[in-house]
Amino acid sequence: MNYLKEREYQHGYICHLEKGTRKNPSIEVMKSIAKALDVKVPEVFFLE
Repeated sequence: MNYLKEREYQHGYICHLEKGTRKNPSIEVMKSIAKALDVKVPEVFFLE
């Protein structure tokens, strides 16, 4: 499942994740975002 495409994912949600105003996306959402960016989940969500 590609969450970004199937749910017509909104840019706003990703902005909220970046800002920290939305937290704890599901693993499915994290995988979909990483897949859309052609990277692995830790590269997107777990960098310090």
